[in-house]
Amino acid sequence: MHEYSFFGAPQLKRDPLGGTVVIPLAQWRRSRIVGIWLIGLCVEGAVLTAQWFASADARAESRKIDADLDSFARGLQTATPLPKRLRDSLRTVVAASADSLGVRLERHGDTTVVRMPAQMERSWNTFFEGISRGIDRAILAATLELFLIPLLLILFTAVWLVKRRRLYAASGAA
Repeated sequence: MHEYSFFGAPQLKRDPLGGTVVIPLAQWRRSRIVGIWLIGLCVEGAVLTAQWFASADARAESRKIDADLDSFARGLQTATPLPKRLRDSLRTVVAASADSLGVRLERHGDTTVVRMPAQMERSWNTFFEGISRGIDRAILAATLELFLIPLLLILFTAVWLVKRRRLYAASGAA
C-alpha cells in the first residue's frame, strides 16, 4: 500500500521534535480547510469592524471640522470689509515679508505665479515628497491589513489543492 492512501486510513507521521501526530497537508479533509476559512473570515470581519468604528470616529471629527470651516466661510461672507488704510497696511507687510524671503508674485492674466529662491523650492519639494511617501506607505499598510488574511487563505487553499492533486495522481499511478 502507498504511504499516502485515500482508500485506507491516513498514514500518520510522528513529529521528530515532539510526540504530536502530523497529518500531511494533502490528507487534510475539506472540513478542516473550511474551518480554517471560517476562522480566517471571522478574524477579517473583526478587523473590518474595528476599522469601521475607527473610521466612524474620524468621520465625526471630519464633520465637526467641516462645520467649523463653513462657519468661518459664512463669517467671511458677512463680515464688513476691512478699512482701506488697514488693507493697505496688510499689503505692505505681506510685500515686505515676501521681499525679505525672496518670494515674488507675478500676475499673468487671471493667474498668479509664485516665484521663490531655489533653496526654498527644494525645501518645499522635499516636504511634498515626504507627504507623498507617507501616503504611499499608508496605502500599502491599508492594503496589507485589508487583504492579507484573504490572500493567505487563497494561497493556503491553492497549495492544499496542488498537494492533493499530486497525491491523487501518485495513488492512481501506484
